[in-house]
Amino acid sequence: MKIKNNRCATALFLCVVFSFAPAASPMALAQNAGIGRVPDKTFLGVTGKSWREDYDLMRGRCNTAEISAALRKSERAPDSREVAIISGTSLGLMVKAKTGASVENIDLACIGHTLELLNTGKTVGWTNQSTSVGYRLTLTRSYMLHDISCRTYVVRVSTDKKTETLNASACRHGDGLWAMSS
Repeated sequence: MKIKNNRCATALFLCVVFSFAPAASPMALAQNAGIGRVPDKTFLGVTGKSWREDYDLMRGRCNTAEISAALRKSERAPDSREVAIISGTSLGLMVKAKTGASVENIDLACIGHTLELLNTGKTVGWTNQSTSVGYRLTLTRSYMLHDISCRTYVVRVSTDKKTETLNASACRHGDGLWAMSS
C-alpha cells in the first residue's frame, strides 16, 4: 500500500509542477529542432572572418533577395560590409563575351560570399530574377599566393539562349573583397 501512495504522490507532484511550467514559444521549439534562424549564429569564412549571414549558401542556393537587401544596407554604410563580393569588371566581360548576359551586383555578391564561406567541392546555384540568368558555381581549389587566399571555381551561366561553363580564379583583397586573378 505504501508503494501505491508514493506513486500517486509522485504523479500528482509532476502534474502540478508541469502545469505551471511556461510553454516554449514555437520559434524556440523550432530552433531547438534545428529549424529557423538562430539570431546569434555566425558563419566562419575560409579566411577566418565571421559573417552574420550565409544567405542560404549552406543549403546550396544563394538567396538573392537577402543579398540585395544586404547590398543596399552596405551602400548606406560602406564600413559595415555584410556580404562578400567579387569585383566585377573582368568577370562581367567574360560572361558577356560568352553568353551575352550582364552580371549584376547581386550575382557578384553571390559569387563573393560563396568564395568566402564554402569549402572546396561545394556547389551553389541561383537565378537572377531581373535578368533571368541562372548560375551554378562549384569551388574547385583553395590556395595561397604570396600570403593571399585564392580560390578557383567553375561557374555555369545559363540564359534562355545558351549555357556556358567558365573557369575562373579569384584572390581575397581586403575585408570580404575578392578580385579575379589569372
